[in-house]
Amino acid sequence: MKILAIDPSINHIGLAYRRSDAERVQWSQINPPQSRGEWKSDLRERVDLILAKIRVLSLYDTNVGIIEYPAFQNSTRGHIAAQMGYTLDLAYICGAVVASMPNTKWYLPTPQQWKGQQPKMAIGIKFTRWTGVDYNTVSDHCYEAAMMIKWYLDSVAKWKI
Repeated sequence: MKILAIDPSINHIGLAYRRSDAERVQWSQINPPQSRGEWKSDLRERVDLILAKIRVLSLYDTNVGIIEYPAFQNSTRGHIAAQMGYTLDLAYICGAVVASMPNTKWYLPTPQQWKGQQPKMAIGIKFTRWTGVDYNTVSDHCYEAAMMIKWYLDSVAKWKI
């Protein structure tokens, strides 16, 4: 069973994947090129970069996909993100990726649904315990994508057995 997880953000995008039940989780980061203008005009380009990476990694026939769906955060940063339109931009990216892979069963958990209120460092420490790789050597988008796979395996897949 192929599992793909995507942690989208305004700048960098983390992907994690597992091609079989026996394989360890692997990850990759997408660094979009510098914006040539308005960030919103680059939204489709960012989706294309994600889909190109999925194609290169031979993950188009993924069985399960997990992509972190944005949720409004009631904080100063959350208010700024909403006011600048970033929350809706990330929702667009999620929708475009999901629509491009119709044969994949998608899960779209919000950050609160898959990690609760845990800070990035706590997620990083759990990543290190799970993979044996120091989270300080991996992009936070990559280790969060990997931990979404662990969330799926521990929580969702367990219910499907």
